[in-house]
Amino acid sequence: MHDVHLRQVDLNLLSTLYALLEERHVTLAAKRCFLSQPAMSRSLERLRDTFGDELLIRTGRIYERTVRGEWLLRELENLLPRLEALVRGQPFDPAQSRERLRVAVTDNGSGGDGPAQIGQGSRCDGERPLGGTASRDQRLSILHGMASATDGGTGPSLVP
Repeated sequence: MHDVHLRQVDLNLLSTLYALLEERHVTLAAKRCFLSQPAMSRSLERLRDTFGDELLIRTGRIYERTVRGEWLLRELENLLPRLEALVRGQPFDPAQSRERLRVAVTDNGSGGDGPAQIGQGSRCDGERPLGGTASRDQRLSILHGMASATDGGTGPSLVP
């Protein structure tokens, strides 16, 4: 097996590979991907080089998948929908999020009692912590004991 790194692979070829492995026909796969037949043939050559395997072997008018081609087809059936969801993403809804929410404010935006205000609302819904990142002046105040804070790993946090 030859050494290939992910950064060297054209990930656009994954959908092309999936079409080729499913259709087992270069022209049909090309139509499905809105490519010309010669472009799909070049993609197949690049894929064969990338994977170090024939992937598809011509038997008459269609191609048969190699063992590696069969395995890749099964993997792509699981992987491609997950990649599409990753790229598509979901809109952020703070009411549905289970992530820790952090609030960062400038010195001017926080006002004199910014740490106290964030400290009072330290839980958004009773389950998720709400943290804040202190500005330089607020950190100095915290260091001098003028406000309470805990260390969140990235500097003082305004959660009591």
